[in-house]
Amino acid sequence: MNTKTLIRLITLILFCLPSRHGKAKEYFRFDDSIRIENANFSFFHVNDKRPNKENIGFLKKGLNVKAELKTEKPFGSYFSQYVNSITDKNSNGDTLILVLYDFSIEDRPNHDELGTFHFDGMFYSGSSGKYAFITEIDTFFEVRSEWDVTRLLLEASQNYVIEILSTVSNLCQRKSAMYFDYDQLLTHREDLFREFAAYKTSTFKEGIYYTIKDFINQTPVDTPFVIKYHTVGRVKMPFFNYANSKGKSGVMIWDWFAIIKDQQIYLREQNAS
Repeated sequence: MNTKTLIRLITLILFCLPSRHGKAKEYFRFDDSIRIENANFSFFHVNDKRPNKENIGFLKKGLNVKAELKTEKPFGSYFSQYVNSITDKNSNGDTLILVLYDFSIEDRPNHDELGTFHFDGMFYSGSSGKYAFITEIDTFFEVRSEWDVTRLLLEASQNYVIEILSTVSNLCQRKSAMYFDYDQLLTHREDLFREFAAYKTSTFKEGIYYTIKDFINQTPVDTPFVIKYHTVGRVKMPFFNYANSKGKSGVMIWDWFAIIKDQQIYLREQNAS
């Protein structure tokens, strides 16, 4: 390797390394040229309930450096301001409220050209302190590309957000009969969860849960079963069989949602509710 090539290589490595002065950062900005036309609300407001409010995910830079993806303002304020700036509002006086539980962009989490976006929130619309529940949207998608999935991921995430807001705007015309004040809507999801047994306990009942409803209601079937591990490729995988009359492995259990044994929870990869 000649001297010029060596210098170029060292320069490239130094350029790709994260700064010693702090974590690598990238700033996310919505596209101001997009418009939401004929919206069925006059104002948009976000209450950000995400556990981590410091960033909205990460991008990969240089030699696999993970850079925090941030916004220049707190994300809830920035998101609210952005939507209000691009929306052709009507004059009905209604406020569209988003209680945001997740907004995360992850660039190449598995090191290949794949990116993911997760949006989770509940929408309400109303005025004068009374807000009707509109809808809940909890959605996840993946973006793949042979080259530069980062750019495609950022574009797709922004476009999908606009699609979500346009859909919710149309739904505002069909309000539910359930109205909340502002404090109530902030705990609406938690109040719904409290109705189900699975959210009331820290110790799940052991047994076979054939459906997700069985799991949520904590009503497993206690038919005896046997767990055996077999190597698939290089990975040891659990296999589940009903116990026969001698307590040994019998017929395989095929159709199930979750199985709990010794407080170990097993979930099928392809579950049907």
